[in-house]
Amino acid sequence: MKTHDNEKTCCDCEIFFILDDEEFGICMQDEAFSPYIDEIFESNYSTCSGLIEQKKMPFDTKACQNFSQLEESKEVITVDLSSEKNLDLLWKLSRENCKNRNVGALKEKLHKSVGKIKEKTIEDLIGLAYFENKEAFELLIEYFKQLPPPTILKEVHYKKYLFTKFKSMPSSFAKEKILIPILVNELETIKSNNTTKSWIAEILDFFKHRPYEMVNEQIEKLLENKKFSHRLKKRFREVLETCEIDEYYDY
Repeated sequence: MKTHDNEKTCCDCEIFFILDDEEFGICMQDEAFSPYIDEIFESNYSTCSGLIEQKKMPFDTKACQNFSQLEESKEVITVDLSSEKNLDLLWKLSRENCKNRNVGALKEKLHKSVGKIKEKTIEDLIGLAYFENKEAFELLIEYFKQLPPPTILKEVHYKKYLFTKFKSMPSSFAKEKILIPILVNELETIKSNNTTKSWIAEILDFFKHRPYEMVNEQIEKLLENKKFSHRLKKRFREVLETCEIDEYYDY
């Protein structure tokens, strides 16, 4: 019989696979699931639904002696890394854990830390977002929105860096519809000069490769804004003209 740690639960374990209902999971160290690993990670449970129903556990099930901490632990699972099957399993487990990882601790660090700690926190969130962690993506979006318009080159480069990361994130986040109003607001508040021109150009280039119906209303609002020079408004019109003739592609 397995011994249990009174303070740890299965949901904190590296080898606990979260099922779609998000209330139960299964232990991937259980040999019974070995023949169905690929199907399970693709959320195709048809070939082993009975087995899953029999073996699934609530999140708050007490951890067993094979517990491996999901975060901040130096414990490791003993796995034969010469086995291609085991390597594939570890990769899929890692991806699924990143996707479902709770980001509460990172959220607190993001809001309270400075310097290198904050930089590391942002990089951790970017990494999780690449693995389709929606909460990490939303935290990064809020952080990006709250950054003031850049006034020096260092700030310009930082905004461009984050923007590049966003463009590489999964399309499942509907990132374009989220980013477009943020970027429009950036254009409305930023001061156009030699320092910021490359950032403005990157925003407009992004708009040029969006579908016309996605950016039309936003660009029309910019054209009505008396703040912008005739030269910049000309560039806005060029965006709309390009959208009408360009084939839409996603980053």
